[in-house]
Amino acid sequence: MTNQSTDPVVTYYATPDGSVGQGGSDGIVNFVMPAGAVEITAEEYADAVAEWEKSKAAYVAELEAADRARQETDFDALTALGLPDATARRLSGLPAAPDE
Repeated sequence: MTNQSTDPVVTYYATPDGSVGQGGSDGIVNFVMPAGAVEITAEEYADAVAEWEKSKAAYVAELEAADRARQETDFDALTALGLPDATARRLSGLPAAPDE
């Protein structure tokens, strides 16, 4: 896309691997899409970004759940050894109980 004016122009694109991106041209510097990319609409771009954010949030939740499970396992092992709850929580990284 060649922009002959100085009005900024945003180009949205999708690459063959499914990722999306955007680039701008200002009349001085013209944006060139990556090889194999195809232009998409702003709406298609926004939809793809929203889907990625949803996927990222699910992945983060999965990581947080696995971390919490590890903390609980470590806490249980430490208390089984006779350590006080507060010390076991601190060593395992498990947050303080609501009543502490």
